[in-house]
Amino acid sequence: MEIDKNTIFPYFWATLSQHYTYLICHGIRHQIEDLSSKADQFYKDFGNILIINYRGFGNSPGKQSERGAYIDVQTAFNYLLTLDDIDPKRIVVYGVSMDVALFIQLASESHNSDNIHVCILENGFTSFKDAASAKSTIAWLLPAKLFFVGMRSIDKVHQLRVPIMYLSGLNDKMISPLHTKHLFQATTNSKHVQLEVV
Repeated sequence: MEIDKNTIFPYFWATLSQHYTYLICHGIRHQIEDLSSKADQFYKDFGNILIINYRGFGNSPGKQSERGAYIDVQTAFNYLLTLDDIDPKRIVVYGVSMDVALFIQLASESHNSDNIHVCILENGFTSFKDAASAKSTIAWLLPAKLFFVGMRSIDKVHQLRVPIMYLSGLNDKMISPLHTKHLFQATTNSKHVQLEVV
């Protein structure tokens, strides 16, 4: 997948049917290779799966940046819309940790929302600055200077018009579940539910 002269490496498990199609990113600690077992299970149970390593992660070259990650996710989403054999109204985006910020940005864009069936957002953060200042594990995994804009999801969730499922682990050591709670509370214009798991 060619983006801004960078080659982004995707994996696509395709039934090429009218089942749901999942767009998944790998989270901070993972590469797409680490998610192969999860993707296999999703593929067996639900349908088509597209996973990408955005620039600077896994096998994808390029410099890590907030803007670059947004572009890569948007490009992957646009690619799904070009496929004739999937239902463009049944795309599910599933993000974990940093990916939550990327998919909130994606879903907040009005030209995307009509084609997103639901967002599943697991253990996200309100902003990168908030997560880093709380001394969570995430602060040590990515240098803050790479994401100086801050990935401020808390400022965007009120724009969401698609159904949202927030997932959080109450014992999560990487990102405090309070971040998910605050995102849930700030989501005012879409159907949304929060599921907490011990």
